[in-house]
Amino acid sequence: MNVVARRFGDINPPRDLELPKGDPVARAQIQKMLSEMESAPSDCVMGEDEFKTDHYFSDGVYCRQIFLPKGVFVVGKIHRTSHLNIISTGDVTVRTQYGIDRLKGPCTFKSEVWTQRAVLAHEDTIWTCVHPTELTDVDEIEADIIAKSYDEYDKLLEGGVKWLG
Repeated sequence: MNVVARRFGDINPPRDLELPKGDPVARAQIQKMLSEMESAPSDCVMGEDEFKTDHYFSDGVYCRQIFLPKGVFVVGKIHRTSHLNIISTGDVTVRTQYGIDRLKGPCTFKSEVWTQRAVLAHEDTIWTCVHPTELTDVDEIEADIIAKSYDEYDKLLEGGVKWLG
């Protein structure tokens, strides 16, 4: 089975959002999967650049579409914003801090803030994330909506802070 680990960018607060509370055990399991993938031999790891990815922009919207080949296992990025996801075609099992779901395209669903996914593609899958933003530079968008780790989230929860941007 192929694996990939993906985490990027410095981050900035996006907007006024309540912080969700997910299952901390599930979150720890996803982080453990990521850690194991990062320590895997290099011939077992696929980099993000090895996946066909297309970027689309419209007024106030950025869409990132990725092709996940059958058999790939991906631990995605930690998203600091809620956003829509569209699986155009394919079949995946998805693990988040909110549970495990088997999703088959076509389907559309909402991601909560601070969600990270571990995904196993049972079939070739086309997955699109739809993010609200006025930015048009992909690196700037990632810096704005992606967290490096859950440390910032944990500090916000400890302080009882709403996410103000």
